[in-house]
Amino acid sequence: MSRIGIDSPDLGFRVLCYLIELAESGELDPLIQAGFSAETLSALREMPVGEINRMAGTLGLFDLGVNVPRITAALSARMGLRADSEDLTYLAKAGATAVMLAECFRITIGDAEAHLRTLTPSRRSGRPSMPDGGTRDAIHQWWAVHQSLPPRQRWIALHQHWPRFSLASLYAVINEFNL
Repeated sequence: MSRIGIDSPDLGFRVLCYLIELAESGELDPLIQAGFSAETLSALREMPVGEINRMAGTLGLFDLGVNVPRITAALSARMGLRADSEDLTYLAKAGATAVMLAECFRITIGDAEAHLRTLTPSRRSGRPSMPDGGTRDAIHQWWAVHQSLPPRQRWIALHQHWPRFSLASLYAVINEFNL
């Protein structure tokens, strides 16, 4: 845990108020474990607001404990959610099927269909058209060469390589020999 000194009177005032709220709500254990005595807590609770405000401006009164690894993990998770959202939107608008979305995002078919209805309300239904045989062979070769990509990125890259075909058509090509 990293420590950062608090030199903001406003933040110091909020911290003091928070400590008083904890004491008044009976949550004394964390305060006592942090080193507060019963007398100190009682004095804080009885202190007028003006004095609390003046005391809050005292430099060096507070250090903020910052859990940098947790912040980093939370930011990483947030970035992952943003990437998931962008990928979901791309795949849906590029003509992905509900089955594709369910496979790529590990969601139910029902959730995938709901996303498709939301993101592509004028979506056509029915069987996608297949490219000619030579193009299908080229698509299969590209798919085999790029198998090291994560599945979602592989589908996006495939569509970007053949943007004139919907992802439903590309999915049909890739899965045409699967029984």
